[in-house]
Amino acid sequence: MDFLFELGLEEIPARFMNGLLEDLQKQFLNQLKTAGLQCASAETLGTYRRLTLFVSDIPAEKPELRKLAKGPKLAQAKDAGGQWTPAALGFAKKNGVTYDQFKEVDGCVAAEVVQPAEKTLALLPKLIEAAVKAMHLPIAMYWNAHEGPFVRPLHWLLALYGSDIVPVTLFGIQAGRETRGHRFLSSAAVSLSQADRETYIRKLAETHVLVDFQVRWGRINAEIQQKAAELGAQPDCPPALLQELAYITEEPKLLVASFEASFLSVPEEILILTMQKNQKYVPLKKNGRLTNQFLVLYEGRDAAVPNIREGNERVLRARLADAAFFVAEDQKVPLDDFLTTLGRTSFIEGLGSIRQKIDRNVALASAIAKSLNPKMAKEARNPNAGFKLDRVERVAKYAKADLASQAVFEFPELQGVMGKYYYAHQFADADAEEMAVIEEHWWPKGAGAGLPSTALGAVVAVADKLDTLCGCFAVGKIPTGSSDPYALRRAAQAIIDIVDTFKWELGIAHLLSEVKFDSELNEKFQLQSQNLIDFLTQRFEHRLKNIYKIDHDIAAAILVQSWERPVYRGVEAARALQKRRDVSDFKSIVKTAIRVERITLDSDGRPLMLPGFVEEEWLQEDEEKKLWKLLQEIKMEVSAALANSLPDLALDKLFKLASPVEIFFEKVLVNHEDQNLRENRIKLLMEVRNVFKEIADFEKVVLPG
Repeated sequence: MDFLFELGLEEIPARFMNGLLEDLQKQFLNQLKTAGLQCASAETLGTYRRLTLFVSDIPAEKPELRKLAKGPKLAQAKDAGGQWTPAALGFAKKNGVTYDQFKEVDGCVAAEVVQPAEKTLALLPKLIEAAVKAMHLPIAMYWNAHEGPFVRPLHWLLALYGSDIVPVTLFGIQAGRETRGHRFLSSAAVSLSQADRETYIRKLAETHVLVDFQVRWGRINAEIQQKAAELGAQPDCPPALLQELAYITEEPKLLVASFEASFLSVPEEILILTMQKNQKYVPLKKNGRLTNQFLVLYEGRDAAVPNIREGNERVLRARLADAAFFVAEDQKVPLDDFLTTLGRTSFIEGLGSIRQKIDRNVALASAIAKSLNPKMAKEARNPNAGFKLDRVERVAKYAKADLASQAVFEFPELQGVMGKYYYAHQFADADAEEMAVIEEHWWPKGAGAGLPSTALGAVVAVADKLDTLCGCFAVGKIPTGSSDPYALRRAAQAIIDIVDTFKWELGIAHLLSEVKFDSELNEKFQLQSQNLIDFLTQRFEHRLKNIYKIDHDIAAAILVQSWERPVYRGVEAARALQKRRDVSDFKSIVKTAIRVERITLDSDGRPLMLPGFVEEEWLQEDEEKKLWKLLQEIKMEVSAALANSLPDLALDKLFKLASPVEIFFEKVLVNHEDQNLRENRIKLLMEVRNVFKEIADFEKVVLPG
């Protein structure tokens, strides 16, 4: 038979609805499973006033269950005189058996335990109580005579199993077969004769309640699109807003309203946020620009539409007037005054004020730009190509100035957004790129979110995130487990993503070398340098595996040198190796590289570092002479190929070494009794090892079989 359960509540905030419905279903199904019952399917329905669970085909009876229960060891169950101990007594009581039912199994006391068959209707009350009690409550309330806790006070309870009422009481409310329609549009109670999903949905719809979220969502979305099309406009309704609208209504309707066009002179982002966040309105745009019309969700009779429209317009007018006031007041303040205010505002404990962080950002952005300029000039074949440092420093200096503004104080989500307008207001020569940097240096704002769109934005963004990351490590605020209050993992991932996307010719180690603190903090920072490299390398590994779909062992082989070479070159090498791993020559080159690696390690497993270079006069055998000659050619060819982003060509060149190296091992005695010959041959193999290492640490590659 089917089971229908509804908790009728005071209004639940929309942001909690998804989690509560999912948890209600999860906890009840867990209880069913524990009780030995199954079902065909389960689904949740609900509005802001009700959490509903429908479960189909629960058997009418839980069958008898027989199982062998094992208890304490026999030596613990009996004392020296052969009498049963308290451990045996506890086992018997727990399982409802007597001593004469005991048997020995694997040296332990055991007994066959029989759980008798039980009617599902009799079981359901305790299953419901346990499921509701186990639910995670984002907020917990008490009411009446200390009833609760629950997310909101309970007003009615519907619980039907087939045609029977489930005799359960929650928070002082006894379950029945009645639900309730819309609070204002229907006063009649809705009675159900049985737990039938379609009847439940239909009867509620007759009382102005669309209880199925998907139906409400679809109706709202369709009406938004229709009304916008009638006006020749496009709705600005992100998925999160659409979901919220579907959870704050039981019978959704939409009307068109408007505000004074004079407000459109205010930056549209603050107008849109005011409408979407504060009022749950849907702004309308034409040709990408905000209009003074918007859509309002309402519940009520159509005759009340003029009053509803007027009331919403009046409320929004006050909100927009506040926004316009904040912007006007902010624009009266020079950006340097904002910076002065930020000098009195703490950043992170141990890292000074926000103004001090800004000063570090400026210095770091300038240093990164200087390091990138030679490469940019070379690529452009123009000595003047690259970043103008005064421009880098100016935009980095004022990128966070709006944190002291009234608009951002009221709307923290607009940090950077308002800053770009204030920057353009103060600097007549500010261009679109600089304005974009002010906004985008905060990017990405989450996993998979957009990166800065310009090279200048990338420099300022990396400088900002790198300073925060390094500073937090220096003062011991390092992420542990799931705790990451300063979002350092996200900052590290953003750094890796940006330098890879923009193909910076800088390695992680170089970036860290550009970070400068005062002497005391710098000493702490230096002590954390290896931890920082490891932390950033983990994020690089994440990018290799999740974005580029690189196998675990290939990623490990690439990461060995990830802190020295540019990130994008590591990506190129990883993708080239990934493509080659199924090629026949790949196995032979990996085996050769591993053999070379192992013979050039000391007794502690560390790479040998013999002084001096290979001396040609000590190369006596033809095989070592041929290998040396070939190595000189391949070394230059591999380096040139990698420098020109041709890792496949570099691998082609490297593969030529496999056979000569194997012949060398076969024909030449490396550990010769003559020290000069022995060390010279090891130096030759060290040179071979270094060529392999330019691409990867092949010893970490896992070969099939």
